[in-house]
Amino acid sequence: MPPTDGPDYTTTHRTTYSDARARLAVLWDQVERDREPVVLTRYGHEDLALIPAADLRRLQFAVQHGRPAESAHPDTGHEGTRTQAGS
Repeated sequence: MPPTDGPDYTTTHRTTYSDARARLAVLWDQVERDREPVVLTRYGHEDLALIPAADLRRLQFAVQHGRPAESAHPDTGHEGTRTQAGS
């Protein structure tokens, strides 16, 4: 059974490689605004996902440190709110 915490990737938007090439700026804005990945499909290739880089860093940090992705903040190395450098 899939985990119940985090995004529901079964309803993630999917699009083809050709469509993504034609509409990259639109898809970029959608992912940035909605914070939901878009899965890109291409015949004969593995599916790829377009996700915000901050979300990718958070997921990688969570895996490396055994923490839930929602609470992991690689910029601070702590759980909780991220802070900008110098604040």
